[in-house]
Amino acid sequence: MKKLTSFLIAALFVSCLFSQEKETKIDAKAVPEPVMKKFMAFYGDVKKVKWGKDGNNYEATFKQNKIKTSVMISADGNIIEKEWSIKKTDVPKAVSDSLAKKYAGFKVEEYSKIEKSGLTCFEAEV
Repeated sequence: MKKLTSFLIAALFVSCLFSQEKETKIDAKAVPEPVMKKFMAFYGDVKKVKWGKDGNNYEATFKQNKIKTSVMISADGNIIEKEWSIKKTDVPKAVSDSLAKKYAGFKVEEYSKIEKSGLTCFEAEV
């Protein structure tokens, strides 16, 4: 069971890693109406937002409750992915153990929690 859990964690990590493309910064005025409507419905209280275009999707990056957050929204207004910066202490033990074993000697700069397609992934920037 432990091997299966480690495999699933690694698979989710790789899946999240490869799902990220190059993003182009854009002005909020260039964001389509369905995207902006969805964003405002969930995050209308956020004041400072940086927008980017990633393929056919739009990414809003902002701070919510002092936490670096981003949300990826499709051009037709569906939320595709949410990402939050998290503390090392919020990373599951199995993920921390796997990182320590496979990337010994590397310093993790930032941890993130990602929700995509009903799955939760964790990302570590080294």
